[in-house]
Amino acid sequence: MKIAYCYSEILPSNVARSIQVVNTCAALAKQVRQVIFYIPAGYCNEKHLFSFYNIKQPENLKICFCKKKWGFFSSNQIFNYSLRRAVSDNKPDIMITRHLKTADALINSHTPLIFEAHEIFSNKKSSALKNRVLENRVFAGSQGVICLTKGLSNALQNSFSSRACFSIVPSGTKVSTQVRTQPALSGKKLYVTYAGTTRYRWKGISTLMKAMVLLPEHISLEIVGDLNQIYKSEKAVLQLTKQKRLKITGHLPPNKAALHLKKAQVAVIPNSGKDIISRIYTSPLKLLEAMAEGLPVVASDLPSIREIVSEDQAVLVTPDDPGALAEGILKLFQDAGLRTRIAKNAWLRAKDFSWEKRAGRIIKMAREVLNRASN
Repeated sequence: MKIAYCYSEILPSNVARSIQVVNTCAALAKQVRQVIFYIPAGYCNEKHLFSFYNIKQPENLKICFCKKKWGFFSSNQIFNYSLRRAVSDNKPDIMITRHLKTADALINSHTPLIFEAHEIFSNKKSSALKNRVLENRVFAGSQGVICLTKGLSNALQNSFSSRACFSIVPSGTKVSTQVRTQPALSGKKLYVTYAGTTRYRWKGISTLMKAMVLLPEHISLEIVGDLNQIYKSEKAVLQLTKQKRLKITGHLPPNKAALHLKKAQVAVIPNSGKDIISRIYTSPLKLLEAMAEGLPVVASDLPSIREIVSEDQAVLVTPDDPGALAEGILKLFQDAGLRTRIAKNAWLRAKDFSWEKRAGRIIKMAREVLNRASN
């Protein structure tokens, strides 16, 4: 099988989805004849791209650079035009993309298309009508639809008319070869680690900050990444900063961010239950990364989180409740046996979400799409 994976965003990138896409392409290449990865030209070379993500490039993973700029002007329309011509020349068996406008540009091709959905764009008030028209076309014209969660799959099938194959393909991670021994914490300064973006309110950062204020002062918070400006004037953030209980690393490349997780004591995924993306659609990469490192996790008790872990694999707490989150964090720090048990269970569970397993799910769906097309 020859797969074309089409990605219209600039690489390498600080965003988590770029980690998912590059690792998925590398894992796919290990299981099929060839993967052609179409990305914008002029921003990196192959060596830089794969070294940034700390991935060895498989020999059968070919990078195809497509023009996205005309002089100083950069546009997805330019990329999609270049992409259509390049895909036509390379003649793949199947195409995959996660970008709505790119999918719309490809649906009239003679090559079957799988669209990887991560949310419903027409749920957003801004450009709702325009996105609804686009989504109607893409879901009607795609031969396959990948969904991160069961909740998203159900929502899409209830919202759009589509004859496509639907498949649930959660996010992935690189799993450590063995579960780590939980460090003894007595006498040590205690840290809660949050890794990832703080850009979106649904990530629950305000709840996390308020929870930290409720915890004893010997427990601090480490943010592996940047703290968005929207939080910096919040009372809880100012208090933690004054107490020197807030450490912010700034943005780190994936390999350096991974080192912080290896040294972490307890990880936290404080997602809000107020946003449908957080509640139903997301498959948190940072949750899987923590699990894969054998790191004990406190996470919001949401349907999206429950698709990955149960109470045996994480301490699950009421979302948007600083008191419940603080209690869950303290519970882990105070119970070494609990930390060891849920960390091991989480590490075992993470094996179901390896990049290789993710690629296998996509290939299974691609075969189903191709079988349908040939009948």
